[in-house]
Amino acid sequence: MAPSTCQLKRCMLTIILLVEDDRSMRRLECFVLEKEGYTVVAAGSGEEALEVLIESCPDLVLLDIRLPGIDGFTTCQRIREFSQVPIIIVSGSDRNVDKRWAPTTTWAKPVQ
Repeated sequence: MAPSTCQLKRCMLTIILLVEDDRSMRRLECFVLEKEGYTVVAAGSGEEALEVLIESCPDLVLLDIRLPGIDGFTTCQRIREFSQVPIIIVSGSDRNVDKRWAPTTTWAKPVQ
C-alpha cells in the first residue's frame, strides 16, 4: 500500500524547534509533538533559539512572541537574516503580527 500524502509530508518534516519560555507549556508541547513522531529541540529564550537553530537545522520553528531577552519578533527577524526555515508564531498575545517579521504563519494560543 502506498503512503498517504499526509504520511509523506510528516516524513519530510522531522525536526521541530520549539521556542517557549514557559517550562510547563514547553514540556507539554514537546510531549505532544514527540508522541506524533517528531523530533523536538526546545529553547526557552530567543538567544537560545538562535544557538539551537544553528546546531540542529530544524525543518520548522514554533516561536512564542513573549520571550525573555530578545522577543519572538526580533528572534524571527534574526532567523530570517540567515535562514528560510518555516516559522510559525504561536502566541496568546493579541498583538498583530506584522509581515515585516516574515513568519510563515501565525497561530493563536491555545492551539487545539
